[in-house]
Amino acid sequence: MKKIKELLKKNIKLVIGFIIGGIVFGTLGVYAATTLLSQSVYYNKSTSGASSTNVQGALDELYEKAKKCPNAPVKLGDYISLTPTKNTYTIKTSLTGYDTDQTINPSELNLWRVIDIHSDGSFDAVSEYTSSTSVYFRGTTGYANFVGALNTIAAQYQVPGKTIGSRHMGYGGQTSIIGDTSAFDGTTNTPPSTTTTLSPTTGTGEEYSGGVLGDTLYLKDYTLVSNVYKSNNATYGSSGLKAYKVGTTAATIYWLASRLFGYNSATYWGFYGRFVGTGGDLGDNRFRLFYGGWRDYAGSYAVRPILTLKSGITTSGGSGEKDNPYTLS
Repeated sequence: MKKIKELLKKNIKLVIGFIIGGIVFGTLGVYAATTLLSQSVYYNKSTSGASSTNVQGALDELYEKAKKCPNAPVKLGDYISLTPTKNTYTIKTSLTGYDTDQTINPSELNLWRVIDIHSDGSFDAVSEYTSSTSVYFRGTTGYANFVGALNTIAAQYQVPGKTIGSRHMGYGGQTSIIGDTSAFDGTTNTPPSTTTTLSPTTGTGEEYSGGVLGDTLYLKDYTLVSNVYKSNNATYGSSGLKAYKVGTTAATIYWLASRLFGYNSATYWGFYGRFVGTGGDLGDNRFRLFYGGWRDYAGSYAVRPILTLKSGITTSGGSGEKDNPYTLS
């Protein structure tokens, strides 16, 4: 898209045409009238929507606004088609704490929705669907690695030449892997806190004790996804976070990259991973619980990655609708 100042320099006739036609009807937010074969230009500030008192000033305002527009080929809510290059990925037990290795198919998720556009023209897109395979986490390792493991899994959905980053839904800068596990590995039987980590739906979020006591940093993605999806409550739930398993019409539970510490009493407390329920509600799954003694638990839910698409990427087909997503070139 040519900048307005370039239009003024190189296409002065075109600019005058805009003033005669499009500007009068508010296309650029400026009201003006011109007389052909005359060099006079009249400008009415009261109906322009601009603060400037003359046409040149109004055009300068528009130029400054245009500079701030991201150079992205998409807008919020658009759908894009993008198929990850990997069709298999093995998740090791050392990452999840589960009894066996697990395998997923990243290439099955190929429909994405734009949830954020950055000032440099790059943009974030969340998978429209969740994985068909659920991923288990368990015990001390499951809690300590939870966020980092989900981000490692999300990275398998990247597409070379198109993406420049990834994260799992809910990641907002949390500690990836907790190094000091003494609060939940059986070293002590004393609760590290008497306060349960809340599950708010508004705010900016924070992390407690390096992730040991959980976090609320999932709020960034909660807000981004909600803003795009929540207008259709019947399909996506009142929060907008409800999602469907790929290849099905069934709403499913999926992990949220966020930890939670729960306190009930001096003899009953534990460490949990968050998830999004079938209705789009927030829930939590216990991994490590002290209840008169230490106990391990496993949880198995789907994954939902978010990709960051590079700036300068262009669309080569489609209309951005769910049934006709943009293809990228």
